[in-house]
Amino acid sequence: MARIFAAFAAKESGRKSARMKRKYEQKAAQGLPHGPARAFGYEPDKVTIRETEAAVIRELVARELVARVCAGESVNSLTV
Repeated sequence: MARIFAAFAAKESGRKSARMKRKYEQKAAQGLPHGPARAFGYEPDKVTIRETEAAVIRELVARELVARVCAGESVNSLTV
């Protein structure tokens, strides 16, 4: 009896995996994220930029780039 349940569970696991993969591929083709949480810097629709948070991200990136240039990395190496 346990083998029958295990077989059904394995089959359902495969089906679920295929459904999820299909859905992730559809969302990727539409340019949409697949995660449930709102990414920092974006509105809940996961597409529109939330400017107050995006400004923080831009500032952090700018600081990191300046620090790397000051440490001796070339500007060209940072753009690759």
